[in-house]
Amino acid sequence: MAISKDEGLTWEHLKTIEDDPAGWYCYTAMEFVGDNVVLGHCAGGAGIGGLSRTQITLIDIDWIYK
Repeated sequence: MAISKDEGLTWEHLKTIEDDPAGWYCYTAMEFVGDNVVLGHCAGGAGIGGLSRTQITLIDIDWIYK
């Protein structure tokens, strides 16, 4: 995850949400709810049956900007 304030030319506040180098992640959805961001995405990997898991993550917006 990262923040861009110039239409993607530069990025700041880089954060790792998933860190399995063999993992597959796609179809990201994002919704702001109060002081949080809800992220949803499809996840998995070759040993886990492909993209067989839906991951929902609640992130405090303050954490993103730290």
